[in-house]
Amino acid sequence: MVRSSNYSLAYKEVYEILKNMDEDIVRKIPKEFFDMLKSKMDNNYEFVIEKNVDFEEQKLLKETKVILAYIFLNYWATEKQRDQIMKIFNQDILEEQMQQTYNPDELFKNRNVRNKSTNTTQQEDVQMIEYKKTNILARIFGKIKNLFKKR
Repeated sequence: MVRSSNYSLAYKEVYEILKNMDEDIVRKIPKEFFDMLKSKMDNNYEFVIEKNVDFEEQKLLKETKVILAYIFLNYWATEKQRDQIMKIFNQDILEEQMQQTYNPDELFKNRNVRNKSTNTTQQEDVQMIEYKKTNILARIFGKIKNLFKKR
C-alpha cells in the first residue's frame, strides 16, 4: 500500500541511490527534479545502501521503486525501451480492467442485487394484486351466492 507519508522517506532513498550512481547517468535527470528530491526528502531518515548486496535485493520502499521506475522511463530509457514498457503497462491495465469487468464473483454479486431489486418490485406488484384479488374474490363469492339463491 502506498502512503503519502512514505514519500518523504522514498525521496531520501532515491537521493542516496542517485548520489552513488555514475555521474553521466545522473546528469540526464533535470536539476529541478533533484531540487524537488532535496526539498521534500526527510533529512532525519537514515538510509544506507549496502554495497555488498545486489540492487534487486536492497530493502527499498515501494514508493522508491515507483520513483526509480519513473526516472528510468522518462530520463534513461531508449525510445524502444519506452515503447516496450508502455505496451506492457497498457496490457496490464487492460487485463486489470477486464478482470474487474468480468470477475465471476462480481457478476454474481450484481446478479443478486438485480434479483433483490426485482423481487422488491414484484412484492410491490403482489401487494397491489392482492388488494385487487380481495375485491375480485368478494365479487366471485357474491356471484356464487347468487347462483345458490336462484336454485
